[in-house]
Amino acid sequence: MIKRVVFSAAAATAVAAAAVAKDCIIAEGGRSSCRIVLSEDASPTVAYAAKELSRFLKEQTGADIGCGTNSTDGTGIWLEESSTGKDDSFRIAVDARGVHVSGNARGVLYGVYEILRRFGGCEWYAPNVQTIPKIDRFAIPEDTDFRCSPAFLVRETSWWELRNNPEFALRRRMNGQGVLRMQNVVPPACTISRNLSLCHTFAKLCPSAIYGKSHPEYYALHNGRRCNTGDIQLDQQLCLTNPDVLRIVTSNVLAEIRANPGFEIYGVSQNDNWKHCQCPDCAAIDKEEGSCAGTVLRFVNAVAEAVEREFPDKIVETLAYEYSRKPPRKTRPRDNVMICLCSIECDFRYPIVGNRNRENISFISDIRGWRDIAKHLYVWDYTTAFNNYPTAFPNVYAIAGNLRFYRDSGVTHMFEQGCGHGPHADFAALKSYLISELEWNPDLPLEPLLDKFFAAYYGRAASVVRRIFDETYAVPRDERINPLRWNTDIVLPGTDERFYEQLAKLWKEAAALVENDPVRLENVLWGAFGNDYTRSLLYARTRSGILMARNPEYLNSEKIIAMKEVAKDVLKRTDARRIRNATRIGEHWEKHDAVRKELQDFIDSEMPSSYSDRVRFEENRFAPVRPNRGGIANDANASGGKAFFRKGDSFGWSEMNLDGIIFDPGVEYRVRIRLRVEREHGRKGDGEAVWAGVYDYRGRSPSVDTMTLNLSQIGDDGYVWFDMPPWRPKPGDRVWFAPGRYNEKAGMKPKVKGVWFDCIEISRADLE
Repeated sequence: MIKRVVFSAAAATAVAAAAVAKDCIIAEGGRSSCRIVLSEDASPTVAYAAKELSRFLKEQTGADIGCGTNSTDGTGIWLEESSTGKDDSFRIAVDARGVHVSGNARGVLYGVYEILRRFGGCEWYAPNVQTIPKIDRFAIPEDTDFRCSPAFLVRETSWWELRNNPEFALRRRMNGQGVLRMQNVVPPACTISRNLSLCHTFAKLCPSAIYGKSHPEYYALHNGRRCNTGDIQLDQQLCLTNPDVLRIVTSNVLAEIRANPGFEIYGVSQNDNWKHCQCPDCAAIDKEEGSCAGTVLRFVNAVAEAVEREFPDKIVETLAYEYSRKPPRKTRPRDNVMICLCSIECDFRYPIVGNRNRENISFISDIRGWRDIAKHLYVWDYTTAFNNYPTAFPNVYAIAGNLRFYRDSGVTHMFEQGCGHGPHADFAALKSYLISELEWNPDLPLEPLLDKFFAAYYGRAASVVRRIFDETYAVPRDERINPLRWNTDIVLPGTDERFYEQLAKLWKEAAALVENDPVRLENVLWGAFGNDYTRSLLYARTRSGILMARNPEYLNSEKIIAMKEVAKDVLKRTDARRIRNATRIGEHWEKHDAVRKELQDFIDSEMPSSYSDRVRFEENRFAPVRPNRGGIANDANASGGKAFFRKGDSFGWSEMNLDGIIFDPGVEYRVRIRLRVEREHGRKGDGEAVWAGVYDYRGRSPSVDTMTLNLSQIGDDGYVWFDMPPWRPKPGDRVWFAPGRYNEKAGMKPKVKGVWFDCIEISRADLE
């Protein structure tokens, strides 16, 4: 059972006491002659609104205020469902009969909460923190007459606090399907098919398990290959100009609507990869339209036309995502087509408007382009670090600015994707509170909201936690070089372990201030957990593994032992078998399990006692590839009798993650790869045999210029050393290599049959 906090609000009481005699008095001195009035055919939502109002007025004033279909001689609170539309606007007005709350059913409910907030000082900050002041006299001024309208027709999020607490979500005026899990009482503003949801439905609509082998032509031709095998989301895509594909998809969409007609929106959208079709017909349309959205939208329009003939009230949704984000030049979405525009490439540290990141600049152009041609515009925005929920993701100031931009860009359906897997993400409760407040009214000034939340949620620790928040947001970040993206690293650029150690001291200070307040202590500890997660994982990556650093600080066993204890506590809180006191580290279980293993390996590791100037890694350190592309194989000429083989016609890199090596910062190191090339049919000519480098996966840029080795530099089938220039390692660096490139579209064939990689050697550059 969730504990709740109720604390007095003297200021609200003083305001109520100062009300003039002509005010509409709801309750006074623990008594009331008021009655909540509903129509005889009131909807379940309005009936629920009446119960909520009666409940909280009783809690505030002590007065029992009844509900019924008739008024008394006293004051009435009239709950009037005056419309059935989706707009949740409401009006609150006072006349001689009492207070009138009117709107659609949800609008009436939100109007009830507005009465409690505006005239009673109530507020709901989090599922476990609310303000319900005790009031002797609850009155509403007689000249009250105002209307409130939300910025967005649909207000949705996946943050845990809202998605898993539907009553709280209602009090925060959210109305999306994902948060309103009380549909028999309060239906959401729109409903989305469970089987054909908003994203990545091509895999369901034309399944490769049925057509992949018999009809490869149904699937995208990308880089010369049909995308009909492999992972149904990461490897497959459809050919959208194939008439049979259109027939199959249309038939399956219609079948789904017939079987499950109770939804408004049905998704017809691309799988989650960049492998769009490049066949001549698809490529011609995309060229004509200036965007890969050309083939997508023409295909979806054709499906939507068939849907409209049989189901004129249904909407077909599709994604404007990654390769289809840019709107087409010519084709326009049909009126029954909804565009779901995704901001996944953007920087989220600063608001989109004024942001210097090139992706943000192009996103502004794209959203305005879709606004001009689409009747229904849905935005899928990103508000958390999906690979590492607990790490610092300083985006609060961007959220407010971005919601204003989306509102002004004509967006009607707004979805802020957050952490839905526990209360542990970076300032999760704060972001849930702000998103729900700002999706209703993005023009609200941010600082008063922050002040109110910190005071209520953290109590006596509010000032210390606000300092932690401010110091985190004060870390400078150039959005052009280090954008804050959905897949950001655990460490803020420009910070090191000392920064997180200082924050740990502040979190400890905050916890001490609320040690006798169980609810606020829990809130503080979840905030501290995020910092502990970051610094323990940082230590795991810099205090275990191969030590190539000469810094004696890295041999400090006392610190390592202390951090191992922190890591143990993080593992306890990420025990997936529990719910309230556990977390999922990232969006996917694979990430969760990988990080837990990394922390466990750190806990189990021996203390480093010395460093090495030169280390060698065998073929088993290379990331595995799919069986049809190569893998580890026997080779008598390789050290240890095995080598990593990669076929010459297999696209993509093979790589080795260097995070397990502890380097001295600022010192140059050198990489050497021992390899041999297996020529294609004994070919002796020139051409690229191998290319390789070091790439910074966090900064998304090369750490070492790409190096190539030509066939003319290769002898017969023996091993050679391939040397790269010196570089200064950074977190996220990976050594990569691949067989030589060739242009398959131009009819070229691979230069080599394959490349055998024996080992990698890394050494300090100053040794040579």
